[in-house]
Amino acid sequence: MFASTFLSPLRAGYAALLSFFLLVPMQAMAQTIPDQILDILDEKCSRCHEGAKPKAELNLTEEFVPANLINQPSHQIPEIALIVPGNPERSYLIQKILGTEGIKGKKMPRKGELVTAAELEALKSWIRSMEPQSSPAAVQKAEPQPAFPTLTTGNLPTAEMLPAKTFLYRVAHRFRGSILDAGFDQLYGFDFGSNVMTELTVPLPGGANLSLKRQSIFATFEVAARYRLLQQNPENGAPLSLALYAGFDWASTGNLRDPADTGRTMGRFEGERFAWFAQLPASMRSEKISLLVVPGILVNGNVLIEGEDMLTTLGIAGRLSVNRYLALFGEVVPILSGADTANPVGGVLFDTDGRRIFYDTFVLGLELVKGGHVFHVFVTNSGGNTTGQYMSGANFDVFSGDLRFGFNIYRLIDLP
Repeated sequence: MFASTFLSPLRAGYAALLSFFLLVPMQAMAQTIPDQILDILDEKCSRCHEGAKPKAELNLTEEFVPANLINQPSHQIPEIALIVPGNPERSYLIQKILGTEGIKGKKMPRKGELVTAAELEALKSWIRSMEPQSSPAAVQKAEPQPAFPTLTTGNLPTAEMLPAKTFLYRVAHRFRGSILDAGFDQLYGFDFGSNVMTELTVPLPGGANLSLKRQSIFATFEVAARYRLLQQNPENGAPLSLALYAGFDWASTGNLRDPADTGRTMGRFEGERFAWFAQLPASMRSEKISLLVVPGILVNGNVLIEGEDMLTTLGIAGRLSVNRYLALFGEVVPILSGADTANPVGGVLFDTDGRRIFYDTFVLGLELVKGGHVFHVFVTNSGGNTTGQYMSGANFDVFSGDLRFGFNIYRLIDLP
């Protein structure tokens, strides 16, 4: 049963990926691009329209032409195609070069030398040479937009993947102090220092991503792979995006006591130091709202004891877009089983009767997307940010208002 459940979305994922990468651009790729046109676009356009975050979300480097131009809606006026085959005067690309009345923003290019009269005529002749559309509905729908702008929410993995030819760097802080208890004198918890994590994610052959993280608690390293099984696209009947995120956390710090023999120090690579996890993030996006559900398992998540129960969690996150750059987001990671032997960052708490107190991880924050960066600023009850740490719960009680500040900074960088 497990195999059939797993393979069905996997096959659907392959179909979706093939459709996305082969069928959608097929009509545009049927056009042959003269070298002269590629040279013009390279010299006059690609200075701004390239990389992971191109201006106006339009990449005009050679491998993305003509799929990003022919019959594709302009970002500024989606009702007008960037290139209308056979009709340069109706093409928004030409209108932007000419500075035609009715365009949004300034004429192009804004940097470097302007398009010469000869280059403009070459572009027009190329567009005239294309076979006109028989239907007036020439503008195709744009490719599906991601439900989330980066690879995680506050903590949870999304179903997104890195753009081609990029890598991601992330720095994440969880401040140790309580906002309530610290008050102004300790700057609401900032004076107590923070648990810091850095991350590097790179693309792998075959479409997967590989992440390497390092967190200060127990000098923990995380190594994980991400692979998308399905991409949301109503055009081909895919209702959601689905990915697999799996790997391990390694508590690499020295002088770590063996939980089976407290008089003995564990070797650096002993099995008790490794926690293994697997998560299946599934996301959906509407115009303004994105939803994320992440079932997950964590094995050997408590480095301080042996034989602990396997943790099962069901992370839930949501994102509300305020505008193109700003959004609100939140997440909660309830533990369905295994909480009795979990070890939250900050230690296990007990009430006055000696009963164990446990809180599910919670995050609520603001997101800013700008200039190739994604910024998250939030409040949370958890001090951990590797997968094994936030899945293991929190040591602050949200319902009493006990929270700490945290932030994530993501930067996409083009590969050479």
